[in-house]
Order: sequence, then structure tokens, then C-alpha cells
Amino acid sequence: MTAAVSSASAAGPTPAPVTPANPKGALGKNEFLKLLVAQMKNQDPLNPTSGDQMAAQLAQFSSLEQLQNINATLDTQKISSNTIIDSIQTGAAMGTIGKLVVANGNGLMIGSEDPRADTVRATIGGSGGRATLNIMDGNGVIVGTRDLGVVSAGVADFPLSTAGDTLTPGRYAFTVSVTDAAGSSSNAATSVMGRVDAVTATSNGPVLMIGGLAVPFSSVTEIRN
Repeated sequence: MTAAVSSASAAGPTPAPVTPANPKGALGKNEFLKLLVAQMKNQDPLNPTSGDQMAAQLAQFSSLEQLQNINATLDTQKISSNTIIDSIQTGAAMGTIGKLVVANGNGLMIGSEDPRADTVRATIGGSGGRATLNIMDGNGVIVGTRDLGVVSAGVADFPLSTAGDTLTPGRYAFTVSVTDAAGSSSNAATSVMGRVDAVTATSNGPVLMIGGLAVPFSSVTEIRN
């Protein structure tokens, strides 16, 4: 008795799907040219495409090619511009080595040889108020605190004083909270200060090393000798 053959086996393996040349459905210049040639080959000999129509289609092809060339040129220029910007930023960052910088941030290095590491900076907003300095460890837990008294609005530097006396040398973070006359509390904008020891190039731009702290060059607000 002859065994039955399934339709799937008789038909053979299912052909793999064909990936389109332009997955996004865009009509490239090669596809446009092939389409134009196919149209010319298959046109009605009794009613051929007029010269005006042919000229218009060729103009469309030329415009398409020019636009693609312009896009390629712009992409190349963008890469070149980014390379130039990176080089300028790296060069400027290298120029900060040995200089005192001020940058936006709240990093703190306890036990640094830089004497400025024992001082933090904050910009007090509004009309000022009673301020408190808090030092946090890597888990965000407050491990040191100091009452700064009543402070006025503006930029002010505060020594760590007793807030860091019992802390193990290492990296910490700090906040300066201010309570105004109405009893409303908020954190002041903070800055880090110190002399630049080294510069590291990263994919996000140059990073300054200040007494063990990594500070993005883009966050620098002031450079002094």
C-alpha cells in the first residue's frame, strides 16, 4: 500500500521571506531608475510617453539623487563637527589641570589634601533663612550635620567644621537645606570646588578629577588660577 504524502512535504520547504531592499519603504535612486527603465520598455508603442513626461521623470530622478547626496554630505559634516567639538572640549579641559574650578554638583571628598575640600558652596535663594548642612554616605543616609545659622540670599561658602569630624575618609554627598521665615524648607543649589588633578576622556565628554571627585567638564561654572 502506497503511503500518502502530505501536501506540505510535496510542496517542498517553505521559501524564506524576502527582505525588501528598503525596509522602511523608501524609494531609493536605484529603484527609481529601474522603475523608469521598466516603464520605457513596457510603454504602449501606439501611445509612447511624451518628451515632456520623460523630462519630468528624469528631473525627479536627478532631484532624488541630489537630495540623497546632500543627506550624505550633511551626515559626514555632522560627524566632523562632533569630532571638532570633542577636540575643543578636551583641549579646554586639559587646560584646567592645576587650576581651581567651581562646578555644579554636590560631591564631597572627606580626607582630601586639598584644603578647599573642607568647604562647601551653596547658592541661597529667596530671602534666605536658617540653613543646615547635611552630609550623606553612598546610600543617601545622613552621617553628619551642622547648623549654619541664619544665612542671607546669595552665594556663600561654609566650612564642614564638626560635620565631618567623625567620618571615614572617602566620597560623600552634601545638601544645604534652608527654612525661610514662613517655615518653608528647600535645598539650595550646591557647587564643588577644588584644583584639577587630572582629566579623563569619556563618551559623554571630558571629566575632571578634583581631589578624588569626578566632575563633568560641562558642569564647570568658574575657572581660576
